[in-house]
Order: sequence, then C-alpha cells, then structure tokens
Amino acid sequence: MAQRLTMGIIGMLRYPLETLLVSVSQICVHKKCTSKGGGSITGLSDGMIDYIMSVFHSIRRTVSLQHYLTFLVNATGINGAQYRGGAATNGGMVQQQQQQQQPDSTTQSAADVRTGIGGDGLGSRAAAAAIATTTTTTTTTAPNGCEGGVVGGAASFDTEFVTSYDKAVARSCRCLLQCGGGKIVHMLSPVLLAWLGDSASSRTSCKEDSGTFMVAMLKTRASLCILSCFALDGMGDLSADMDSVIVDTVCNLMLSIPLARVINSDETVRATFVKILAPLVALLSCQPSTLCNVLKECGRRIESKKIDVQLNESLINSLLFLVKSKQLHAALRILDVAQTLKDTSTRIESISSDGPLDMLGGMLRTEVQALLGFSF
Repeated sequence: MAQRLTMGIIGMLRYPLETLLVSVSQICVHKKCTSKGGGSITGLSDGMIDYIMSVFHSIRRTVSLQHYLTFLVNATGINGAQYRGGAATNGGMVQQQQQQQQPDSTTQSAADVRTGIGGDGLGSRAAAAAIATTTTTTTTTAPNGCEGGVVGGAASFDTEFVTSYDKAVARSCRCLLQCGGGKIVHMLSPVLLAWLGDSASSRTSCKEDSGTFMVAMLKTRASLCILSCFALDGMGDLSADMDSVIVDTVCNLMLSIPLARVINSDETVRATFVKILAPLVALLSCQPSTLCNVLKECGRRIESKKIDVQLNESLINSLLFLVKSKQLHAALRILDVAQTLKDTSTRIESISSDGPLDMLGGMLRTEVQALLGFSF
C-alpha cells in the first residue's frame, strides 16, 4: 500500500527528476520471487511493477522523451544482466546447474544509456505475437561438440535464463509502441545495435565459460522482441545498418546453435527452439528484405564452411524450421524471397550431396518445392 501511495504522489506531482527515473528503473528490475528454501526474496510484485510503469507512462510528457526512453530501456534489466549458471562436473559429464536468474543490480547509468538513445527530439497483440512469456524450467542439452559459442561436451542451453526477461521487455514494448513509431525506433537504434553488436562479437570458444554466450542470446532476443513489436505495428523497413547487424548476429548466434541439430528429437526440444526463435520469426514475417538477406547469408556460410558438418547441420535444420513456419509462408512466397529461397536450397542440396548431410539437404529442397510449387 505504501508503495502505491508513493507512486500516486509522484504521478500527482508530475515532472519527475532524471535521478528519480534512474532509481525507479533499477528498482523495477528486481521482482519478488521465491527462493529455493521457500522464503520470499525482497522485490516488487508484477502488479506493482505494472503500476509503476503505468504511472510514469501517464506523465511521460512532463519529462524529455530521451529520459523516458532511457527509463524504459533500463527497466528491462538487459544492460545489467549477468549469467550465474554454473557447470558442475559429475563423473566426467558436464551438467548445467539451473537456478532462477535475477538481473544484476548495476543497471547502466542514465548518462551511458542516453548516449545510446538519440536526443532528437502497444498494442497487446503485437507484444504477445513477438514475445513468448510462458516460463520453462528445463535446461536443454545439445549434442556433443561446440559451435556458435556454446561450451563443448554435453552443451547445455539455459532456456530459463534466456527467456527470464521476456515479461520486462514486453512491459517496455507496450509503452514504447504508444510513444510513436519510426522516430522511437530511430532513437533506440544505437542501444539495439549495441546489444546486437555485443552478441555478434561474442564468439566464445569451447574452453571458455558459456556466460558470455547466454548474455549474448539474451540481448539478441531482447533486441528482436522490440524491433518485431514495432514491425508488427507497421514500423516500416529497417535501416541498412540495422539489417546488416541483424543478419550477421542471427546467422552467427541463433540459427547456428547446437540445439538446432536436435529439434526433431522430441517435442520438448522443439518447443524450446520455437520459443527462442519466436521474436526472429515475428520480425522476419514483416521484413521480407531481412528474411531474404538471412537466407543468402546462411547459404553463403554453408558454402564457405563445407567441412564444418556440425555447423552446417545446425544451419540447414534452422532453415528447415523457417521454411515450415506458417507465420513465414506469406513472406517466403514473395517473388524476390522465393527466388532467393529456391537458389539457396538448390545450392545447399548440391553442396551436401554424397556427404553426411545428403538427406538433410534433400529434405530442405523438398520442403521448398512443396512450399513454392514444383514448377517454380
């Protein structure tokens, strides 16, 4: 009750100081949860965080847009996210220890974030379509080996951590969409490019900890969630710089993870992969040019790394997943995209023929023909 009264007074007085916005955004990052021992960890309830966001959104015109956007970015907790999952060795097998991830308290300062948010001056449907908010408590184990930055051995993918910020991102997305369209995306672009850039440069080797990779996946999904919400709301085309970074990051990080090699092994693994790629699929369904570039880049990487069977298996399986996604069927049938898809699948079939991926390459080609028509 005291928290609501305090926020009510702030809303009534209006004109909050920048320092107040920064402090409250840091508080919003810490939500109330239950510890392993059953006790309650101090923090805010989801209802209280929703109320805080609604109060500041109602008085957003009394502060500069730059400061308000900084508040929304900080409130996601992405800037201070740290992966605390540990690896325990048991009989030579590496197992990913699972725990509820809490965002780090050291949220980026307002000045640092504002530097990335341009100073020039949601619909729930879009947010729901782009972000899967159901929680999962399983850690998915991928095949042995290492590619795409995942630690080798019994490579584990901590789905719980990667999706643990979805609700916070969805809250900010709803507020961002009500602030405008293209102008807001333009102002957020430096921050989103920084998140995607961090992900593109996080090529963790097999001997390194998986923390960098997990945080990179988190930042990538958060960026794609925000962009897909605007795209579903009719934002328009992405800038050339944004498109280029997205294509590089998606192909290097999301579509090449070892998890893609086993998506057909059981429904749990497939559901995990669907959830991880949900923001990407939503964005690509609205951005045919980006989809076209992703197809081209996947084909180029498979051709340039013919000897890397594991990487190519992940990429081909990921392409199969995209081709089978009903949400992408309309975009994949657009003439330019369809021609690129046909050329890419034909090239992949040729590259993989008479090799260990011969059957997989043939499956991709067959699926493409079934989608576009055998006479295309």
